[in-house]
Amino acid sequence: MIKYVENHLKELGERLLLVETSGLPNFEKTREFYLKNNYEKEATIREYYKEGDDKIIFRKKLSRA
Repeated sequence: MIKYVENHLKELGERLLLVETSGLPNFEKTREFYLKNNYEKEATIREYYKEGDDKIIFRKKLSRA
């Protein structure tokens, strides 16, 4: 699914894809998923969702094939 989205965005001429998730421990697998798919951790917004729950933003440059 993620490759489909990336490829579709490339076809539309988009350059970047940003995704966000929680910094809570139960979202660790989600963060690992993005890292394994060549996303870079771009930013952390501390306590965004609630006290103790950061927003983690990942970035991927979409190069044209």
